[in-house]
Amino acid sequence: MRRHTLTLFLALLMPGLSVAQESIGPYDSMQMLRPDVTIAPEYETHGLSLDELQSMALGNNPTLRQSQAQVEAERGASLQAGLVPNPYVGYVAEQIGVNGTAGEMQGASIQQEIVRGNKLGLSREKYAQRARIAETNYAAQRQRVLNDVAVRYYQTAAAQRLIGIHQRTIDTAQDNVLTYKEMLNLGQVGAADVLKAEVELRRETVNLKQALNEQERAWREMASFIGVPTLPSAVLIDQSEQMPAPMEWDSALSQLLASSPQIIAARQRVRHDQIVIRREIAEPTPNLLLGLTTGYNAEAGQATAGVTAGMFLPVFNRNQGTIRQARADLANDCAEL
Repeated sequence: MRRHTLTLFLALLMPGLSVAQESIGPYDSMQMLRPDVTIAPEYETHGLSLDELQSMALGNNPTLRQSQAQVEAERGASLQAGLVPNPYVGYVAEQIGVNGTAGEMQGASIQQEIVRGNKLGLSREKYAQRARIAETNYAAQRQRVLNDVAVRYYQTAAAQRLIGIHQRTIDTAQDNVLTYKEMLNLGQVGAADVLKAEVELRRETVNLKQALNEQERAWREMASFIGVPTLPSAVLIDQSEQMPAPMEWDSALSQLLASSPQIIAARQRVRHDQIVIRREIAEPTPNLLLGLTTGYNAEAGQATAGVTAGMFLPVFNRNQGTIRQARADLANDCAEL
């Protein structure tokens, strides 16, 4: 009765395991429970280290290419913002048809806009500061990628180590099943003891499958951060013993305040806003438009020339709205810092 109750309990615990009393027979008719899993994937012979994986990530992660492209875009904008406006060249013909001529005066004109108030220099400096911010953001993203790869590396290495532990545990459990079956044939143990050994073997088999699944999940996540989602699984060189010691609070805080890319970028944005305010204040300074006209006066029969000069008067639009917006952006970024 006691053995029947234990058998029923094991059947409820492991529904997929046949534990009917009638299935317990002599050792020769027993079937061993073996893990239906692939234990050893196709590993590279030398294994992969954390440094190798991080190096691959630096060359393949798409977010790093995006950050680098942003830096180049801002550098290009800085170059463009400081370029002098192109001159305007045209043809001039006045009073065409006078006295049957093709025009009283015909010639060419050239105009050039002279940018005043150091607006070109400030515009170039503004975008150069944006390029510095983009460089800092690239450095921050680079560190994020390295950290993400390191986290997944240690997760994968831990799962890899756990697989080896479960493999050895399964070997032990299989030996126990064989031992109990031999003892059952000799009448030294009951069928319930054999069932418990088989249940333990099945439990360790499930644990091994879970460890294999965890390793596969961690590897796929790591491959995606590396930027090569199709990267085949490979054995990792376990460097968990080489991890640096935890930092002290004061030293960690000091290092963070001194070198955090987020804080550096926040300071750079404040500097950028200060430059923008100077640029917007200079915007109402009117540019000077100079023109030169030269030609031939048919009526007088002489070569002539003319000069023009002018500028817009900042009477109504003094860029006051944009200046106000720039100062608000500066206050916002100061609070962000």
